Amino acid sequence: QKRRKLEDSQNFEKLDLFSLQVVNLKNNSQLLNVTPNCDLKTKKRKLNDDEDDNDNEINFAMKDTWVNECKPVDIGDLCIHKRKIDDLKKDIDDLIHNKTEDRILVVSGPSGSGKSTSVKLIANHYMKEKIRKLKDNMIGSEISDLTNNGNNSNNNEFIVEFNILKDSNRNNSSTNYFNEFLDQCKLLTGLNEKCIVIEELPNIFHKPTHQEFQNSILKWIESNDQFNLPPLIICITEFDIENDSHWNNNLTTSFTIDNVVKVETVLGYKLMQYEYSGWKRIKFNKVAKTFLKKALTRVLKLEDIKKNKIIDKKIDELSISGDLRNSINNF
Repeated sequence: QKRRKLEDSQNFEKLDLFSLQVVNLKNNSQLLNVTPNCDLKTKKRKLNDDEDDNDNEINFAMKDTWVNECKPVDIGDLCIHKRKIDDLKKDIDDLIHNKTEDRILVVSGPSGSGKSTSVKLIANHYMKEKIRKLKDNMIGSEISDLTNNGNNSNNNEFIVEFNILKDSNRNNSSTNYFNEFLDQCKLLTGLNEKCIVIEELPNIFHKPTHQEFQNSILKWIESNDQFNLPPLIICITEFDIENDSHWNNNLTTSFTIDNVVKVETVLGYKLMQYEYSGWKRIKFNKVAKTFLKKALTRVLKLEDIKKNKIIDKKIDELSISGDLRNSINNF
């Protein structure tokens, strides 16, 4: 009995230690003793049924890194229709090079349609091109200084993103931190210019915060024309919100932010009056089955996994959803 209790105690300690490791894998970037500054290498998944239980748990814990690991690094890697990419290229090029009077580009569409990834790759490309031309026009020591400061291996070195956790703190109100973020971004002009990408919106379901967000965008559009503002791109994921009224045919669902998240409900009536005279919209659709298959096949190639009948069947099942992110996560 003593020996059995001792064995049970040791097994529990092993189980508890392993559970702690799995939690650490999920919460920290130190995966398999990899430091945060190192490139995270995706662990290949085993397709055999005789996988070790520990490997299964580790694979599950690391599963959320697949989307980031397989993210396109070049515009040619985007699994989006060519016509949509060309339209987005033109709109971003016009915005960055001041070929239009619009000060904001709004990119909308369903979740996992490739909005933000496409925006960041294309915007970074044109910003890099613009800054390079500015550097070419400089002379003397200024060129070397700019060149030394511009050596950045980051793929999005000319992109600034709004991060709720980073840009909000105890020192500022939850209703005005977005406005303070945009005020700071107004300094990103000239040789320090960057493209602002708003992918993560403030809490638009909190009325004061939502109102302040709309006022900040309105103030940006109505700024004096003499001020050269950096390009601003807002990515809005559109979806319907399920609530009790969906289950009652006698009730009509109102078109408000509480029921529907659309460009119209996020921006509001005042900002909608400035469409095509202050901001422009481009809409993404669900990813077509052909392009989703291409994306999943690219994942296999990056992971050096050979296709078989089981994988082909899985690809066919996932490619129907039209959601790139969700398909890769469930691959």
